[in-house]
Amino acid sequence: MRCRIGVAAISASSMIFPIALLAQATPVSPSFEIASVKQHDANIRQNVNLRIGPGGRLSITNLELKYIIERAYDLKDYQVIGEPAWLLTDRFDIDAKATGDPGEKEMLRMLQTLLADRFRLQVHRTTKRGDVFELVVSKRGPKLQASTSNQPPWVGYGPKGSASDDKPAATYEVVGKHAPVSLLATHLPLQLPVLDKTGIRGFFDFTFEYAPDPTQTDLNAALPAAMEEALGLKLKPAKGPIDCLVIDHVERPSKN
Repeated sequence: MRCRIGVAAISASSMIFPIALLAQATPVSPSFEIASVKQHDANIRQNVNLRIGPGGRLSITNLELKYIIERAYDLKDYQVIGEPAWLLTDRFDIDAKATGDPGEKEMLRMLQTLLADRFRLQVHRTTKRGDVFELVVSKRGPKLQASTSNQPPWVGYGPKGSASDDKPAATYEVVGKHAPVSLLATHLPLQLPVLDKTGIRGFFDFTFEYAPDPTQTDLNAALPAAMEEALGLKLKPAKGPIDCLVIDHVERPSKN
């Protein structure tokens, strides 16, 4: 319990100093130097794009606000909850420029500030218990190749070869470079969280392909079987904690 000090015992000058310290300690949210935000013209057919470029440049084209929020907070679809329906229908174009040449993490923090300023976005974080996958070693054992590179750990996924809205790619691939299994678990393109329960340590290089099933709405339906065959790792349904971002308030953007 904190001690209570009588107000009469504190002089006016001594009260100003701690208040000034609190004001100085308040962190300032990083922001872009200039930014343009507008609703995408539905009559203009453009590919979806979100690109962070050198020199502090951010370019977003024809993208729903739900996915912009996911990228700004480095979250997946299932982690953002409480959104109004228009977040998945209205599309936006954003062009912004920061001073200097900030890194990607700093740029995403600036994007969070922009969302708060232009869309009046207010959020809070919570944890809920729900359906998850556990990544475990298959009965045949792991088939992982130790990495010999010293590059920063990286895992990516996407279509192999050309793909468009009219003609999706025939195959997709997951690629890892100098990556721990824990990074693979968090970057698998699935609609549920994946918890690493393999106990495997170290850094690995890997690639595996999977073919989407045209009869399924989920393009990743063939992924678990392909991963087990290539890496000796399998997914097991379970219950576990899910970190979520709750949208408390959001508005369509103010004019530039």
